[in-house]
Amino acid sequence: MKSKRFTVVALISICASLVLSACTAPSPQAPGAVKPLTTQGSTERAKAEPTAALSAPTAPQAAASDLIGLKQAAVATVPVGSSPNAVGVNPTTNRVYVANYDGNTVSVIDGTSNTVVATVPVGSNPSNPSGVGVNPTTNRIYVANYYNNTVSVIDGTSNTVVATVPVGSGPDGVGVNPTTHRVYVANYYSDNVSVIDGASNTVVATVPAGSAPGYVGVNSTTNRVYVTSEISNTVSVIDGASSIVVATVSVGKTPYGVGVNPTTNRVYVSNFYSDNVSVIDGASNTIVATVPVGSNPIGVGVSPTTHRVYVANYHSDTVSVIDGASNTVVATVPVGSRPNAVGVNPTTNRVYVANEGSNIVSVIQDGVGLTGSDTPGDVLGLATSEAPATSVLLGGELDRGFQMPYQLGESWVVVGGFSNGSGNDGRDKTSPHYYKNGGALDFAPRNNMRIGEDTKDMWVVAIAPGTVIDKKDCYVQIDHNSVKVEYYHLANVQGDISIGKGVFANQKLGVIANNSKQALCNGGRWEAPHLHFKIYPNMEGQSLAGWVIHYDPRLDNPTHDSTTFTKGGSTFRTDQYHPLDNPPNIDTNKAYNITSVNSGKLLGLVGISVADGARVTQEDKNGATSQKWRFEFLEGTTNVYRIRSALTDKCLTVNGASLDGGAEVFQWTCNDDDSQKWKAIDLEDGQFKFEVQHSKQDLAIAESSLETGARLIQWSPLDIADQKWMLQAR
Repeated sequence: MKSKRFTVVALISICASLVLSACTAPSPQAPGAVKPLTTQGSTERAKAEPTAALSAPTAPQAAASDLIGLKQAAVATVPVGSSPNAVGVNPTTNRVYVANYDGNTVSVIDGTSNTVVATVPVGSNPSNPSGVGVNPTTNRIYVANYYNNTVSVIDGTSNTVVATVPVGSGPDGVGVNPTTHRVYVANYYSDNVSVIDGASNTVVATVPAGSAPGYVGVNSTTNRVYVTSEISNTVSVIDGASSIVVATVSVGKTPYGVGVNPTTNRVYVSNFYSDNVSVIDGASNTIVATVPVGSNPIGVGVSPTTHRVYVANYHSDTVSVIDGASNTVVATVPVGSRPNAVGVNPTTNRVYVANEGSNIVSVIQDGVGLTGSDTPGDVLGLATSEAPATSVLLGGELDRGFQMPYQLGESWVVVGGFSNGSGNDGRDKTSPHYYKNGGALDFAPRNNMRIGEDTKDMWVVAIAPGTVIDKKDCYVQIDHNSVKVEYYHLANVQGDISIGKGVFANQKLGVIANNSKQALCNGGRWEAPHLHFKIYPNMEGQSLAGWVIHYDPRLDNPTHDSTTFTKGGSTFRTDQYHPLDNPPNIDTNKAYNITSVNSGKLLGLVGISVADGARVTQEDKNGATSQKWRFEFLEGTTNVYRIRSALTDKCLTVNGASLDGGAEVFQWTCNDDDSQKWKAIDLEDGQFKFEVQHSKQDLAIAESSLETGARLIQWSPLDIADQKWMLQAR
């Protein structure tokens, strides 16, 4: 069966700007000395491996005919707005509409020339992915204005706003039924959906839809509307005729995007913290499949022509392409930074991906349905003699952006790398570390690990979504999108790790073993606690968390292994034991609502005060900037952050650096005191705990209160809801 072809065919650049205001005020009780603030923007090494390499199937490689090249010079690059995060497509006019969150505009792209032909001002902060809906019948475009609590109606002929419709609080996703001319708007803070009549531009119904509804998909054939709820972890199914919720479907952790195929009556929901897509049968409202994709999927687009599903993986910088017939990923396409929204033109088979981090829109061409020759050089009329500037391998390649095999935010060292097979390092040519056998790496939290030391918190995790293909008491093998990866010398392999079961990125597999009896359940040699890690068939040139791995024969000698790691212009050898960082578990480029799991209320500044010592309490959702917080990652730590108010740029601080349980947490000018440093503990279910570093106590709500205005405090760590928090990127 011939491979389908995918490649990025255009990059539409977008100007970006970000302004953070810094405020100062008189101080009550200082928690620590205020310092100038800079804001982010050997003894024996372990040698162990199985006596022989475990059988490794060769990963499928792309033949020349499976590559599509593109000469970048043939594509237009046009400046538009800032922070694109929603896309709508009119297949009739071949126009694409991109909401620029920070620019308060919509860029109108001509799908033929890939140029911006108009920029339409709308309300403040057009909303998140799915925040643009298009009615191709009337040529009307509907844009949710998150902070204005309105929807702008754009005439696609004149590219002007012809109406503004008041809706609920925090309008987010937009879906349109071109048959009934009804428009459905998810109101994040109102916990409901506004139904707009497209003829009169008035709200004709309001439908409750779970907690924090975000994204909307519409099946115009069945007249069903699907709304995701990121706090309830559900999808509300609304009957378009009666405007009543007729079913509620439980999906994965923090569902975001939703796409509908009206031909097959299938609904696709991206689960941000599960790293997968739930496939719902629209007839029975049941989940019929769960498809692993990349890291933190958000936007979903569906082509009813090819039955392909396109999923934007926010932290993998890729788009997963799912075959709707088999519910499997058939291609992974690298795009820009932090892709978060997808629009599909089923007529031209082009897919438009908004990349919030790099301020570009990537245009992907699905080879199905293209006219002309079926050879790579003839796609889009490019001559075969033109050298390709961008190409995509189908199958056999690790996704860009895969993490290290230890927890996000941690930094481990490599204590054993590739071998030259000479035996000088204790490894001969039968070793899996031998470079001609593909090479292997030994990771540990530090050099000079000791036999018998406590390793209960030294977790080994999956580098990406995948499926478990083998498991024993001390090792796990996972198929990561047709690439086999081996994790060896483990203890406490988790009960939810079983053959045939899917895993998500950063899921805990087990800890590193601290004794040889446990470590060597599959044979081999072992001298100290470490993870033996191998990617089949070859680790040369692979990239983990941005660290590119190379075998360098110029380094061959008996004293150290021949492996280097390069990132950001710096290169380190294995014998340097340089800590290799894994990205932190919270995106420092976004602002978040911090929501109490106990009460469902948000952390906010009382009175929107800029003063040092201003109280922070739990509040009802109101969309104000005083309820938004940014995380400043502290380099060299394991997921430790300062938590800054997006309004004042001041930090959450324990009053007076007190060690007492119940001490109040308020805002204070940021400094280097440990009472402002919070470790984000990922509970792996979309929830976090925050541990302040000076007292090792947790962020909590006083007296487990459910009331608005309850104080924020520190308290001894307990497994209770008022010490657990949800983060919603705004």
